[in-house]
Amino acid sequence: LDTSAKGQAWYWIGWSAFEIKNYKEAAPFLKAAREFESAKKGNDADKDQFAEKAGIRVLLCQYYLEDTTETAKEVERYSKEGKTKVPPEILRWLGGKFNEGGSHESAVKYLTMLTQREEATPDDFLKLGKSQFELGNYKQAVNTYQTYLKSVKLPVPRATGLLSLAKAQIGLVSLDDAQRSVDEALT
Repeated sequence: LDTSAKGQAWYWIGWSAFEIKNYKEAAPFLKAAREFESAKKGNDADKDQFAEKAGIRVLLCQYYLEDTTETAKEVERYSKEGKTKVPPEILRWLGGKFNEGGSHESAVKYLTMLTQREEATPDDFLKLGKSQFELGNYKQAVNTYQTYLKSVKLPVPRATGLLSLAKAQIGLVSLDDAQRSVDEALT
């Protein structure tokens, strides 16, 4: 049946599956709703409303399904088309997963998106610095570790940050700075 309400119907079917946490079933209906509603012509308030609501739920479905590839695709799409920001926990999760998996370029991408926001935690900066270091971007890693160190006061996290900073400084061949960082970590 070809009707202008088709997108809304798909949205509500997907919404129902989403609400009962059947994310695998919800995603295709929500994607169909998003595509249908986005393709509508004119200034239809429902168009924007349903496309946006479907979009964030598609993103959340992929995140809850723990599919890094699809979540990354949806983050790209949503960050361009969405009216609100991608939730910080999704960026944190993606950055962490890519960091653990050795995809440091992807980790840098998502952790940078996160660390530019006020929801960023000190650990987000530590992970970003690690990925930057692994890519050989020592100057960026030094800056990131210094930002991390500004926000941590406890001895163990501080020593961890200082030792990471020293490794990045060694990468820059700033050996005197690296020695000072190590000395401070030891104290």
